[in-house]
Amino acid sequence: TLNSVFMCYLGLQAGKILMTFKEPSARVKRFLIWGLFLCLIAGALCGFKKDGGTIPLNKNLWSLSFVLCMAGFAFVLLAFCYVTIDVYKVWSGAPFYFPGMNPIVLYMGHEVLHRHFPISWEASQYHYSLLSMDLWGTVFWVLVGLVLYKKRIFITV
Repeated sequence: TLNSVFMCYLGLQAGKILMTFKEPSARVKRFLIWGLFLCLIAGALCGFKKDGGTIPLNKNLWSLSFVLCMAGFAFVLLAFCYVTIDVYKVWSGAPFYFPGMNPIVLYMGHEVLHRHFPISWEASQYHYSLLSMDLWGTVFWVLVGLVLYKKRIFITV
């Protein structure tokens, strides 16, 4: 629980950077500094190995090294998206824009239907078959978000 709260705090820090600094270069510089700093701390905690160090990377337990590593990657990815979408306007942000307009509907749909066809099916336990099923599930919900967007259906709380 504390690691989840810490992850939320780091997201809040990204928002504070956006609200405090108006220049794109200042924002990107801070995103990258935070990202690299968090990744270095995570690497030091796990000894720069998957299963080593003082606190190994462990997704299931949400270990501190996992949270710091994911937050670091998120800051770097945010810097990339900010530059390409908002600064240089090279990319519109699609297809991420459409699911973001109805996130609760898509989340609830996934939670209710994630074990049912056409989103899921009986697959072998090999990595490639599970990966293809999960990729299809993601594409399916992005398409549902696109349809809702095109029909101007926006459900909020």
